Amino acid sequence: MVDGEGRANLYENGEPRGFDFSYRCGERLMFSPGYETYPARWKKQGQSLEILEPQFGKPGATESCELKVEMKDTAYFRHNGGLDEEPATKFKEWMDKHQYDPEHDKNEPVAMAPAPAGAGSQGAATAATGASAPKQSAPQ
Repeated sequence: MVDGEGRANLYENGEPRGFDFSYRCGERLMFSPGYETYPARWKKQGQSLEILEPQFGKPGATESCELKVEMKDTAYFRHNGGLDEEPATKFKEWMDKHQYDPEHDKNEPVAMAPAPAGAGSQGAATAATGASAPKQSAPQ
């Protein structure tokens, strides 16, 4: 078992929302270098999310991991090599402008220019402390 923590964004019903999390799972959550997300669903609304992680070396195989979460009113984004926060509404504007919507398989932003503040997220969602961002599928 591996214990860990991190920060991420949850994409649910078209809206981004940051969260901090801790976990104890069979494998370490992998840091997401780009805009990758994990499918997720609520186990207990606002308190714990279950994500599906791909199993390394086993195409199509996944393993579930439960995250204990503390939801925020902000969203996380990468900026100058660090992780920053901004109002979720501002991050949503960036998502709309760049047609980024991981809930609907729009997993890469389009028309990326040099990143202004607020442009780069996916926070475990593209996260810090080693995880990747969950997206909500059918109430993930």
